[in-house]
Amino acid sequence: MHDLVNDLAQWISGETSFRLENEMVTDNKSRRFRRARHSSYTCGFYDGKSKFEVFHEVEHLRTFLLVLSYEIRLLTRYITDVVLSNLLPKFTKLRFLILRGCYRLKKLPSNLRNLINLRHLVVTYVDLIREMPLGIKELKCLQMLSNFIVGMVTGSRLKDLKDFKLLRGELCISRLDYFDDSRNEALEKNVLDMLQPHRSLKELTVKCYGGTVFPSWMGDPLFSNIVLLRLEDCEKCTSLPSLGLLGSLKNLTIKGMRRLKSIGFEIYGEGCSKPFQALETLCFEDLPEWEHWNSFKENDHVERFACLRQLSIVKCPRLCGRLPNHLPILEKLMIYECVQLVVSFSSLPLLCKLEIDRCKGFENLLIQGFQKVECLKIVGCEELISFWQNEICLEKPPIRLQSLSSLQKLSIEDCPTLISFPESCFPSILSELKIRNCNALTSLPVEMKHDNACLKSLWVGGCHSLTYIIRGHLPSSLKILQIRNCRKLQCLLHDEEETSIPSSLMMHGKNNSTSTSLLQSLYVYNCPSLICLSSKGQLPKALQQLEILDCPKLESIAERFHNNTSLGCIWIWKCENLKSLPEGLPNLNSLHNIYVWDCPSLVSFPEGGLPNCSLSVTIGKCEKLKALPSHLHCLFKN
Repeated sequence: MHDLVNDLAQWISGETSFRLENEMVTDNKSRRFRRARHSSYTCGFYDGKSKFEVFHEVEHLRTFLLVLSYEIRLLTRYITDVVLSNLLPKFTKLRFLILRGCYRLKKLPSNLRNLINLRHLVVTYVDLIREMPLGIKELKCLQMLSNFIVGMVTGSRLKDLKDFKLLRGELCISRLDYFDDSRNEALEKNVLDMLQPHRSLKELTVKCYGGTVFPSWMGDPLFSNIVLLRLEDCEKCTSLPSLGLLGSLKNLTIKGMRRLKSIGFEIYGEGCSKPFQALETLCFEDLPEWEHWNSFKENDHVERFACLRQLSIVKCPRLCGRLPNHLPILEKLMIYECVQLVVSFSSLPLLCKLEIDRCKGFENLLIQGFQKVECLKIVGCEELISFWQNEICLEKPPIRLQSLSSLQKLSIEDCPTLISFPESCFPSILSELKIRNCNALTSLPVEMKHDNACLKSLWVGGCHSLTYIIRGHLPSSLKILQIRNCRKLQCLLHDEEETSIPSSLMMHGKNNSTSTSLLQSLYVYNCPSLICLSSKGQLPKALQQLEILDCPKLESIAERFHNNTSLGCIWIWKCENLKSLPEGLPNLNSLHNIYVWDCPSLVSFPEGGLPNCSLSVTIGKCEKLKALPSHLHCLFKN
């Protein structure tokens, strides 16, 4: 890689380099480029053989880079096969070959062996290639080979890897199943056994291994340099090697092992007093048969997971019992779709992020209280909801999140029986609140009042019983409000008594919340019953971003843009009942983008038209619009 960086540095500095654009290169120019070492060319949609004629005279090329223009970066491109079959093999001094993303390429040229000075061969996102060409073992200078595709009949064989003495960095060996069409378990183990890597290996990923047990070298303490290990989709394996003996292992992922039923003490290593002594991140995912995790013994003084900071257990529906009871420096815990697992701990003094989805014993977690928890996500925990609903019952003490005194971010999702929040249930320093798919919820927490000085972001979605978001004043600190898919929502902000909105939606405050609000971004998506944003007809003064999408009954955004001098973007889409935009549009001197689309009832823009500033305007599918806004011609001057 060091040599490659030097090569590119010379190329960028202009030393013996040239760039081929989309036009033809003349003979005079080609003579000047014969001694060039570094080049690039701008890719077009169809690059024919004439575009590359100049390269046939270049003899010392080391770097050949493809440059994509922004316009065609995501589109299909075509290049003549002359480049691969005839041109590239002539560049015997080439050091770097880029074939990344050639997803229609089916075969590498057989004369690739001519590139004897090649050091970096990138073959990624080329899924149609079925084998490496014969003779690739002649590329003895290779230092980086992103993917070695094992040939079954005519291509290069696995044994050819032994000739790459200089390989370093990342290597993927794919199509190993060619050795065994029937996925013979014993043969697969032998193959993986023979692939024992160098002991300096730092990262290892094994995918789709078909054996029932892993080879012994995977738990050999001699592999003391392994830092990251991933075992994925090894569906026939029923046990794990002694991974606890890998003294430098920091990141371990066990995923998709569908026959694994138990993780016993063998994973820690026989006689090891400090297994997993360096492990920081541990992830178990998609283990449908996993039932038991023997994580500790009675009167056992072995120190396990002493450095573990992140633990995640996802989609392990049969796992029961308890987790390790002593994780002294754990900071992040994620438990998803583990309905039999009891989440209870004796000591998690440093826990700061907690995500829990449908687990047992959650109330004990809250009763204990964790002073360091800053981020909490609760998904589908009915025990918590039932305690909240029965907090006045003397037999059961109220469960309040106030005990989490450091809590700053809270997400509550998929709690269909939650109707309301008890008073003073949230800590005063909460800054972000997300409530999603709580269909029975009729009101938001009472803490959301004008004197709340910490709440900055509120996200509400899939709460179909809500008819309003905030009664009274917006929290003075709130900067982002996002509402999605609330079917019965009629009005966001209720800040006066006399209004045409039904009495059930009235508020009882006296001051105008919009005048003092610091709200900067307001997003409202897919609220089919929404009639208005504010019962007073005004938007927050500090508003900068306004997006309203798919609200077919919306009649009014506001009466006028009153002192909304910070408003920079207005995005309105699919609001079938909206007839006009607020007055005062020409006064929005900070406006840079206005998008109005699929509003068939819109008749006209307000008097005065658009502000006289640099502005992007999109208007479409507004069938009743009588005229475009005035001063539209000023846009072309700006």
